[in-house]
Amino acid sequence: MSKAQWCRRGVATLVFAGLTGIFFGLFSVSGGLIRLLPLSQIVPALRILSLGGIIFLFILLVLTALCGRLYCSFLCPLGIYQDVILWLGGRFKKLHLRYQAPLYRVKIPLAALFLLSLLLHRTPLVILLDPYAQYGRFITNLFKPFVGILNNGAGVILEWFGFYRLPFIHLHYVNPAVFTVVFAFFIAVSLPAAVKGRWYCNTLCPLGTILGALSRHSLFRIRFNETTCVTCGNCERECKARCIDSRTRRVDSGECVSCFNCLAVCPNGSLSFSAAPWARSSVSGREKRGASEKRRTFLKAFFLSFVLPGTARMSREAYRDRMAPVTPPGSLGEAHFSSKCIACNLCVSVCPNNVLVPSLFDYGWQGILQPKMNYGISFCSYECNACSQVCPTGAIRPISIDLKKTVQLGVSFIEQRYCIPYVHRRDCGACAEHCPTKAVYMVRKGEVFVPETNPKVCIGCGVCEYVCPARPKAITVTAHAVHRTAMLPDGGEAITQDKSVTYELPF
Repeated sequence: MSKAQWCRRGVATLVFAGLTGIFFGLFSVSGGLIRLLPLSQIVPALRILSLGGIIFLFILLVLTALCGRLYCSFLCPLGIYQDVILWLGGRFKKLHLRYQAPLYRVKIPLAALFLLSLLLHRTPLVILLDPYAQYGRFITNLFKPFVGILNNGAGVILEWFGFYRLPFIHLHYVNPAVFTVVFAFFIAVSLPAAVKGRWYCNTLCPLGTILGALSRHSLFRIRFNETTCVTCGNCERECKARCIDSRTRRVDSGECVSCFNCLAVCPNGSLSFSAAPWARSSVSGREKRGASEKRRTFLKAFFLSFVLPGTARMSREAYRDRMAPVTPPGSLGEAHFSSKCIACNLCVSVCPNNVLVPSLFDYGWQGILQPKMNYGISFCSYECNACSQVCPTGAIRPISIDLKKTVQLGVSFIEQRYCIPYVHRRDCGACAEHCPTKAVYMVRKGEVFVPETNPKVCIGCGVCEYVCPARPKAITVTAHAVHRTAMLPDGGEAITQDKSVTYELPF
């Protein structure tokens, strides 16, 4: 194994283990690692545009211009995950990868639409195709529940033998429709990776296409020494990106992910990672035709991409009359949250009460898979601000516990036709008993006590809706389109939310 391979595998292992641990909730939400690693990803860094994110993007551009697509093999969690799947597939069956010509008619339109939607804060393609967000959803909605089920099942079995030390893991609710969408993308990434290597990266991933356009002219590239090459084909069979054509001794630098596997298997040392010669290389007719096709495809995609902002606005109009979802504290409101969130589900993963769950079309199709507060299964803890501490895109801004206690996500509303004291003339009071701000209180009405609400101190935490025993729920939280400020329970002045807060890297 070459030194370049050792370096790549070491960095990739640390990044992959760190991001996986973050989504599994193994690190403290107040630690520097949980803030640093997500912001070492391209889309979160572009969305937040903090000083640390700008520095990371600048360094990444310089490294790509010098050495090619290092991000794809060193930092991208979805790319590293595909390497793991390819390695596992190779343990069962010997794989012989072959060169594949780039599918420009698929790659370039997706990349153009993705780039424009990213610049205009139109989120559907960004959500569905960003590799960091995809990997986060795989962990949160597939792997983490699977591990939890195994853990809890093992715990039940061990209890039969008197062993009680295995902790029980509380699983968050996964919408079956959301699970279906996430699982479909999981299959689309995993199956090709097991037999074709980085097929997804070089066909569907827009970041791979964009970085490939830069790395095509990088200073350092994988190069053949034609005088010593014996055309054995080892490099082509080991190339996970399928970008080496050993018969013509050609490496497609735009498709190469800089894994350096080819350097280790070449018997004569005929491959090197070296600087480009200053002399202008000749271009074959085949390459000219390919470049012309890429230009035509890009122009078509660029023209069609102007339709995207209009369709996003149509989506907002179509869903105007729906029941608005409650967004997390610190998100300022639905419009801000939906325009910034990439549905990586990190907030879902760290929520201790599991009240945050991925939604399907609650924000319209443009906000597919973005999380919402589900008060039917849990409530937002009065003393918790975990989600605001980990969001890498600024969709949920960091807020203190004291400020969070005065952010009004919505207000509770009592439906008397379902309420037990009103309908059955029996005392209940579950909502008033659990309300942390006493926004819900009981008053005597005839022979029973009935609940009433004080919207001035209600923060929309949802505990009243969660504990309500009536079916359908007799008390529900109606979301505010823009978060408001509630009064303190004792009647004091509330803390004003600072909307200028930015999310910075811890250095």
